[in-house]
Amino acid sequence: MITPYVFSPTPDELTFVGKLIKRIGKRGELLASFSVQFKVFPKAFLIFQQNECFPIIVETVTPRNEDFIIKFERISYEQAVEYSNCNLYVLPDVSIKNNKDAVKNTIIGFTLINEGGEVMGIVTDIIENLHQDIICFNHQEQEVMFPWVDNFVLKIHHRKKEIIVDLPEGIIQLNYKK
Repeated sequence: MITPYVFSPTPDELTFVGKLIKRIGKRGELLASFSVQFKVFPKAFLIFQQNECFPIIVETVTPRNEDFIIKFERISYEQAVEYSNCNLYVLPDVSIKNNKDAVKNTIIGFTLINEGGEVMGIVTDIIENLHQDIICFNHQEQEVMFPWVDNFVLKIHHRKKEIIVDLPEGIIQLNYKK
């Protein structure tokens, strides 16, 4: 058993960076998917199990497509399955690249889907502005634009080429030409 972290932070005091997906390999490696890019890959992450915070130390990291295979110190093959579906956190001072900058040119052609599963359209362009970028897409043969803010863009699925959005009511109609 790993010892809980000394100062016992809550998830709100940390930075969420991704998730351990499943055990993979024969040495107890875990497949991890990250929602951010790191300037320097962390040597450790924090996880929560039974409402307690635990550090897990990275032993080796291997990129795999858009994910990573990570072997953590002191986690055996048998124990690794217990870590599947755990969220990964880092302390707030860990350097993270601006995720928008990392993916902005790769999402053109992605399908926009609302939280209810309805296809909204296909991303046609990203307009770079000083204060916030604008995502453009076609919806029922009309060009629609909305600001790229975290409240609107919930998740980017690179493998599926999908973006899950939660657009405010009426934002699409604001874009329609009369």
